[in-house]
Amino acid sequence: MDYTFPIPKNSLISRFSPIFSRLTQNQNSTIVALPYTGRTSLLRFISNSPDTQKLLGLNPDAHRLLFIDTDRTDYSYSQFLKELAFCLSPDSLPPSDDYLTSVFIHQQVKELSRSAHLVFIITLNWQTINSLSDIDRFLSLLTKSATPHSVNYLWSIDTAVLRQITHPHPSSTLLEKLFYFPAFSPAETTHSLKRLCLSKNLSPKSAVLSHAQVLTGGIAGFFHSLINLGPQFINHPSLNPVITLLKSEVTQSPDLISFLTTPATLQLLNQITPTHIPFGNLTLNQNPTAQEINLLKLFESKLNSPVSRDDVAQVLWGQAWQQKYSDWALDKAVSRLRKLIIQGKFRLITVKNFGYQLTDFI
Repeated sequence: MDYTFPIPKNSLISRFSPIFSRLTQNQNSTIVALPYTGRTSLLRFISNSPDTQKLLGLNPDAHRLLFIDTDRTDYSYSQFLKELAFCLSPDSLPPSDDYLTSVFIHQQVKELSRSAHLVFIITLNWQTINSLSDIDRFLSLLTKSATPHSVNYLWSIDTAVLRQITHPHPSSTLLEKLFYFPAFSPAETTHSLKRLCLSKNLSPKSAVLSHAQVLTGGIAGFFHSLINLGPQFINHPSLNPVITLLKSEVTQSPDLISFLTTPATLQLLNQITPTHIPFGNLTLNQNPTAQEINLLKLFESKLNSPVSRDDVAQVLWGQAWQQKYSDWALDKAVSRLRKLIIQGKFRLITVKNFGYQLTDFI
């Protein structure tokens, strides 16, 4: 068995050949999946493997794949632009201003498209919903900068993002062609777990492998936990946010479930009851830390009103907030808070060039 590939080679080719075939014909595609089902890691693998790109019909000399890793950002539009600029020119420091960054990106695309067809792989999850419209419009405009070769997009989105695309603008490529990405099959699950064990110099237990599909439901986001925590991993508190989100998406996307799950996926999720912890008007998926309690109180006191980054910083670092201030640490704290809040009536959104806002969507 070739464990160079994250899933069996034939499975990888079967899943992605139709998608990349469209890209070679200068057409756009969109992958739709449930959260945590492994699409992002597979796309990252493909983007870093010229040999795999050849198997999928791409010519690495004629096609340049650029993987936009939104997990490296705070999911805001500004950070998306910076990540895009970094992918196009890793050795350059992009401007701090959004407008100048966008100009820089257009210039880079114009230059790079002289010698290659550019394919952007863009992964978006529920945390990017507030930036979706801006990202879509910008990328639609970006296609006009490419010459003589084209720019095409492979969108990779989860079900929460798909539900937000109700009235895309006329030039949007988001819904041009949808491909459904189901949870892993038994063979894919076993292969992926064996590969993970090899990377950790562990010997996979036959009992775990033989029941891997039942234990994980083919959900790639559970594989590390199964290896690290054992068969009872599903009861670990750290997985509560993941389980809550998955169960919510299954409930809210009934028309897609037959395309995105296996029987083992549904069986696993149906027998799990995630923890729901009330906090004021909110519902949390685990007990908050003292710092998170203070942040939650701040946002609840300003419900439906914007809260500046400076106000958040003062809660995080107290009177010494100006000396201790860190954009990276502040963004991470808010990101953790978003994962803590069960998505439903309330969402913590980004207010561009200002801060954040806890919003009542109902």
